[in-house]
Amino acid sequence: LDRGELPMESYVGQLRAMAVLHGVLEHEIPNARDDRLNAVWMDNLRRFPQIQADLGFFASRTMLDIAAAHEAAGVLANHILRRSVEQPVSLLGYLYVLEGSIGGAKVLAPRFSQAFGLDIHRGLAYLTWDHAVAGKRWRDFGERMNATPVNATESEAIIDAAQEAFAGIRQVFAALYPFDAAQLTRKATSLNPEAGAHPAPEDPGELDAA
Repeated sequence: LDRGELPMESYVGQLRAMAVLHGVLEHEIPNARDDRLNAVWMDNLRRFPQIQADLGFFASRTMLDIAAAHEAAGVLANHILRRSVEQPVSLLGYLYVLEGSIGGAKVLAPRFSQAFGLDIHRGLAYLTWDHAVAGKRWRDFGERMNATPVNATESEAIIDAAQEAFAGIRQVFAALYPFDAAQLTRKATSLNPEAGAHPAPEDPGELDAA
């Protein structure tokens, strides 16, 4: 990225993979049966709409998918769904990781802007943050997290979930670059991040309709 050599497929692949992760997490947390999750969660924490806006910018381009990155994102999505049923409060670990990633986004956004000519209105909404807004958001989130009553077992589960999220996201990014161009494909998630990872049609008419 710093050298200006990162393929656009890697950036769009990142957006598509993170859309899967955010889409599932942002659906499960508000609907999970745990009041502590709802005490930490706020609607303004949603980042899926930002990713949708970015992917909308790229919708008119023929951008193939890096299958391994989508598969890694799908594994994380399954972990989230399992935790939502078995121990909902542990999803705070995933939320912690994704909220913390805003700090990294502030560093990455100028680099992606320079490399691809993007801005907040043109494919870079997910990573673009005002420093003051991001700082207050993180402090407020931390206060709500610290005020959450959990026992020792639940605390360990939250930490385990955070480590699981970090490890899974590393796998996503490892798949994004370098990648084998011969393995590029088209998944339904390129049309709708919540549609699943089944292959999308190749017929231009069907794709336009979708």
